[in-house]
Amino acid sequence: MSSERFNPDNHLILEQPLLKLPHALHESVFRASRVAIDRETTNLTKSIAVVEKEVGKEGGVENAVKGIEGMIGRMQGLKRKLGKLQTEEQTILTSTKARLSYLSELSDITSSTSPTYDRWNQTRLDRLIIDYMLRQGLTSSAASLAQNRGIEKLVDVEVFVKARGVERSLKVEKGVGEALGWCAENRKVLVKSGIGSDLEFELRLQEFIELVRADQKLEAIAYYRKHLTPHTAIHLPRIQQAAALLAYPPSTTIQPYANLYSDARWDTLADLFVKAHHALYALPDPPLLHVALSAGLSALKTPSCACSSESNASVAAMAAAVGTNTSTNCPICSPEMAGLAENVPFAHHIHSTLVDTLAPTLSSSECPGAAGGGATARMEGENEPVVLPNGRVYGRRSLRIWNENMGLRGEEEGGRGVVRDPRSGEEFPEDQVRKVFVM
Repeated sequence: MSSERFNPDNHLILEQPLLKLPHALHESVFRASRVAIDRETTNLTKSIAVVEKEVGKEGGVENAVKGIEGMIGRMQGLKRKLGKLQTEEQTILTSTKARLSYLSELSDITSSTSPTYDRWNQTRLDRLIIDYMLRQGLTSSAASLAQNRGIEKLVDVEVFVKARGVERSLKVEKGVGEALGWCAENRKVLVKSGIGSDLEFELRLQEFIELVRADQKLEAIAYYRKHLTPHTAIHLPRIQQAAALLAYPPSTTIQPYANLYSDARWDTLADLFVKAHHALYALPDPPLLHVALSAGLSALKTPSCACSSESNASVAAMAAAVGTNTSTNCPICSPEMAGLAENVPFAHHIHSTLVDTLAPTLSSSECPGAAGGGATARMEGENEPVVLPNGRVYGRRSLRIWNENMGLRGEEEGGRGVVRDPRSGEEFPEDQVRKVFVM
């Protein structure tokens, strides 16, 4: 991006979760506070009515005093709970303020080459890496990196730690208690948005399956009536399968009952939870690092890249003829990026550019534009493209300089008059090197 066209709005597209997540957390705290107040208000109203009745009875003063003491105890408990929620809310607001300050720095940046932009961009990169680490379960390393960079308020380590705990309870401990507790805590939002309806049903179904597996059929039937039948309108076929499960042992090979007994369901439940969790907190399914990389990869991807399904046949043919189907300098063709780039769209290029893959091996003094440390130079002008008899294409100047560095010189300079292929090591007569014309 050139400094003249720097647009802060383009950078904010990737930053939406940065503010949406603390907003969702703040709503969660508010809901918890309201539920606690409403519940205790209802209980207090009932207790007051009971006390008033006791006062009018003979000898009821002692019971009234006990009732009042109970109300005081519950109010003190409510005060402690609201105090914890207030502390949590203050932490969220502090984090939100830090994030707004971080984003507001963009308005003061006028050029993508300024040191301020470099610092801001480095912070964003650190955040993306931490987000990726958290999604991979590397919570300790992510927390250490956040602390080292001083950006604890710009990342959400605790949110992912809690989610990881629930995910682990499903995958490793094979228990649905924590996940059901999470669903109960966020039920109103999950139902209203339609996010977690499948999750809660599947968790209830798994608990029913475990009761059947343990041969507790009476308990399973009671659980079925209480927790599965309310979902009949949406999940009737699954509920019918669950009822039939009572007639099959865990060792059955008959489908779909064998799948219901399968331990693989725990991984499915964990995946469902992660999707519902991310949807609740406005987090995209893929890591933000993948989103950012995909945007960059789509600007580089061409139909000739090895990961392009449209070019698989031509790539295979080229690989057979040339010996490889990737470019050593193409990030799209690299093993690390090929999988991520497979589904991104092709770049829209009006004009083609021939890149000299040999240039990065030369110094900037030998090959202007190479810049030594891995940059590339175009194949044009004095560095026009030439092809060797084996089909490999290089820039004429880069190929000559590389061969001179290897001690090979042309006949005019008193050499053997041969050219060596930098990749394969094959040698060809100098007069067999042909100029390439691109149509």
